[in-house]
Amino acid sequence: MDDRGEERLDRLFAMARGARPDTGSAEHGFETRLAARIASEREERARAFAWIWRLVPVFSMIVLFLCLYSIFSAPPAPADLGAALINGCEESMLVDVLTGATGG
Repeated sequence: MDDRGEERLDRLFAMARGARPDTGSAEHGFETRLAARIASEREERARAFAWIWRLVPVFSMIVLFLCLYSIFSAPPAPADLGAALINGCEESMLVDVLTGATGG
């Protein structure tokens, strides 16, 4: 009886391997589910881009403020190297002289 049980089990396994799986339930509404998922991903991306565009004016104002602050808060650099050495601006004046930048 043990051999018959094994033969029967082997036949059942062979039939199970030969049977095609039923994918009908997975196929039902596949296009609809796929379209809904793509739409939700696009919506999430659009929401992120909307926040980015809403924050552009804020960051632009910050950059503008920092530019104006750096322009108007910098002390005027002396025009010649001797004045820079006397006033204590040695490094910045030396860099200006060596790079050919105009002072002040």
